[in-house]
Amino acid sequence: MGWSYNMMGKEWKQVDTGSYDSLNSAFGFDENNIFLYGVGGRMLFWNGQKWDYREPNTIMISLDVG
Repeated sequence: MGWSYNMMGKEWKQVDTGSYDSLNSAFGFDENNIFLYGVGGRMLFWNGQKWDYREPNTIMISLDVG
């Protein structure tokens, strides 16, 4: 399983992400809304309590202009 390290108060805590995927980038609005992105469109979302795994979106959209 994968791990992330979260700052909780004044110390870092190791938290299981539940994912084996390589994670490449992170973005967050605040301490309760953090996204990790990985290989193949994988995404993890931190809600302030735990990581939730999100499946990649495979919906294709086609726009016919003209």
